[in-house]
Amino acid sequence: MRVLFTIFDSDLGGRQRVALQVMQGLRSRGAELYAAVRGTGPLITAVETLGVKTESVPTRRVKDPRGYLALARLVARIQPDLIYDNGAAFIAATVGKFWGIPVVLHEHSILGFVGSRLRRGLERTMMRWEYSWASAVIAVSDAACRAIIDLGVPAGRVKLIRNGVPIDKFAAKSLHARALVRSQLGLKDDSVVISLVARLCELKGQRMLMEAARRLPWGELKLHFLFVGRDEERGGAYEAYLKRLAGELGLADCVTFTGHRDDIPGVLWASDMTILPSNAEACGLSILESMAAGKPVIATATAGAREILEDGITGLIVPIGNPTALASAILRLVKDPNLRATLAANAYAHVSANYSEEVFLQNVMNVLSRAAPQCASLGAGAIAERP
Repeated sequence: MRVLFTIFDSDLGGRQRVALQVMQGLRSRGAELYAAVRGTGPLITAVETLGVKTESVPTRRVKDPRGYLALARLVARIQPDLIYDNGAAFIAATVGKFWGIPVVLHEHSILGFVGSRLRRGLERTMMRWEYSWASAVIAVSDAACRAIIDLGVPAGRVKLIRNGVPIDKFAAKSLHARALVRSQLGLKDDSVVISLVARLCELKGQRMLMEAARRLPWGELKLHFLFVGRDEERGGAYEAYLKRLAGELGLADCVTFTGHRDDIPGVLWASDMTILPSNAEACGLSILESMAAGKPVIATATAGAREILEDGITGLIVPIGNPTALASAILRLVKDPNLRATLAANAYAHVSANYSEEVFLQNVMNVLSRAAPQCASLGAGAIAERP
């Protein structure tokens, strides 16, 4: 069984990490894997560490023929049994349809259309084509499923599979790891560490968290804010802007930018709570990882967060774009250790029961076995599907 992954972005955000999970699952089942990737980011190293052959592609822009030609040549050379897409859906669906190769699209976002009426209409038409040309579409949330079906894609072609995390990896708490990471980052033992783990961009809400932080007596409460991730979209310009903003807001002494880190479990163990103040989120991987690490989570009321968290039970949910509400939620958790402990315990129980990596991979393998009969040789067909 030969599978070609089309990822086309070499950073290491949520969708890329999910692709790595699927690669690991397929590798363990004996599949031969290839990955078409654009750029030279950290994903390349992670993929090659798994023993997956990487192929460079020049672009994922729909209007640029170079992406289609490069992928078509690659398909002609390796002759995959299946194309598994995580970020170049229209190109992958087009090439797959031309060559008669099954394509599974993994949609990690909730569709949104902006611009003029003509542009919105064109985007809807192109997305309807790409989803209809695919053998199957995996959506990570109910909201994403509904958005795809609303385009006119047959409901039977769309499968809801929420993200999963390796529970044991995050739950294996270590006081030594907590102390080590705090020492590496220059954090005091008595600091209340609040982490935001996400790529640096306006969508993920780093600016909103800073606006909330300046409303708090952070010095008196010994708060320290970790921004974990790097600016992949603007080549460092957005990170520079955020650092300037921290200085302008008087937060320079309570904010640390860590850049990309491979030890996310350790970062979470070193934290006391986590925040994900996104403007949009389908199924936030960082929320699930925080829950698995036994940390209380505050998230904005995105569609994805509202599907994962129950406000006041497994986490706290605040309005999108409201730093005052976010500051109040942070203050509530800081001053109520019993609430922190209750939320963390409930979150861990919920994520363990519903969002394990094992269940995620089982459901993905079932979709692949239906899309490409050759996947049955990997044992996927015998796995009972779970919600």
